[in-house]
Amino acid sequence: AVVVQPLHIFTGEEYEEVLSIVKNNPSVRSYVGTPLFAQWSDIYTVVDELKRDFLKPEEGVNIVVAHGTPTVEAYSNVALLGLDRLFTRHYSNVYLGAVDGVITRSDALGPAKLHPAKRARFHSLMLVSGDHIMNDIMGEEKDSWKSELAVAGFAADSVTVSVDGESLYKGLGFFESTTDIFISKIRRSMEKAAKE
Repeated sequence: AVVVQPLHIFTGEEYEEVLSIVKNNPSVRSYVGTPLFAQWSDIYTVVDELKRDFLKPEEGVNIVVAHGTPTVEAYSNVALLGLDRLFTRHYSNVYLGAVDGVITRSDALGPAKLHPAKRARFHSLMLVSGDHIMNDIMGEEKDSWKSELAVAGFAADSVTVSVDGESLYKGLGFFESTTDIFISKIRRSMEKAAKE
């Protein structure tokens, strides 16, 4: 048996492609784990770790950036809307935006620009903070999210980690909770495979 553990955050277009590939190879007994945010309990666990880097309301705003999906029927849209509701209900200075999809850039930056502290911190809701965080969000180009906030008089930063002396934007892959959740999913798939 083969255990496949996708490293997707939400059940979306790319995760569905993985399921399709596995399904189209019936000669191999395969078990596919679910994405990181397939259960609300896992979302709450990761948000508990994410909030450790949040600015306090008097310090500024926090903008959590998801990848999102262009696909309307993707389950990730429901999760993103629920996550947006979670942030809105529990934090007065946290806004969710996505590079693509139902939760937009303006959903996050619009209300963030109203904050009097004129400071913003970006938090990546992506496994790896690669091109989207480096360019679309924190880039120096005039169309980056950081540049839009700068025009509104905001200083903006993003959470980073130091790896071998190099400062990297912090994605969910650096979270202990993320590792624990994925390992738990792999174990469940292995146990299921061993029973059959």
